[in-house]
Amino acid sequence: YTVEYTDYAELYGNQALQQLQLDLMQGNAPDLLFVNGLPFELYGKRGLLENLYAWMDADDSCASTDFTQNLLKALESAEHKLYQMPQSYSIVTTAGLQNLAGSRSEWTYAAVNEELANSKTLLSAFYGETGESLAATLPLYMLPQIPYTAENELEALRKGEILFAQLMLLSPEQFVETDALFDGKLIYPGYPDAAGGSFYLNLPMAIPAAAQEKAGAWAFMKLLFSSDYYATRGGWLPLQSGFEASIKDALADGASEESLQKLAQIQENICSAAYYEEAITDILADETSYLFAGARTVEETAERIDQRVQLYLTEQWG
Repeated sequence: YTVEYTDYAELYGNQALQQLQLDLMQGNAPDLLFVNGLPFELYGKRGLLENLYAWMDADDSCASTDFTQNLLKALESAEHKLYQMPQSYSIVTTAGLQNLAGSRSEWTYAAVNEELANSKTLLSAFYGETGESLAATLPLYMLPQIPYTAENELEALRKGEILFAQLMLLSPEQFVETDALFDGKLIYPGYPDAAGGSFYLNLPMAIPAAAQEKAGAWAFMKLLFSSDYYATRGGWLPLQSGFEASIKDALADGASEESLQKLAQIQENICSAAYYEEAITDILADETSYLFAGARTVEETAERIDQRVQLYLTEQWG
């Protein structure tokens, strides 16, 4: 096979998404899509993407049972079909001190706001996050600039200036090192609506139903997610054996068994995948710009965001 890379954004600018959808519908689609930022759920519902479960079932060298099962569950559509697969994944979670973050069994947006309002020492929920940066990830919770005395996130956590430190876990060794800094006294609650954490997808891929070389696309995809050589971006390949091997290797190298058990528990309990949809991200960025310029209140901004997102969803899904 000869691989040719096509950048729709470079070729079509603001019309890239429309052109891609047109190509998918008219049979001029690429053989393989990198789908991060694309409305791939919509594409799947309209029958524009291959169900990867069918390819796994037909492949003697790659069964669905080989994959991390809760990762597959998090990636499934409402119809229990699988339209995307990442090259690798990282684990996104939060860490908090037991005496602060352990005060509640479940953290919601309202609980975070209440804790901040009642605490005399807490300055923010997350270190170094302004309202602008949080708008895309935690749109219901806006923060002003904060006068931290700590020089970094983990120091702020230790000093009780923040409720949570945000962690992007790429290896067992990284997790063990962080856990050891606090003598194993951290808990890892995750985010509201994503208890424990989320799978962060590295290079998620899909095969268009109109692809001309589906077998080649599947072979290329399988090569990426089944070879340790391609895990150089960090994180874990989606095959469960790879995660388990990384834990065993870390244990053999002298890493804390207690910390590794915590990591394994976090990975096992994750039930969501972190991804973004470009159109909704653009709506958030546009509307919150008026808020931070002082032109609209939080309530007005929230109402406009809700209206525009609902309109977008109605246009896309009917």
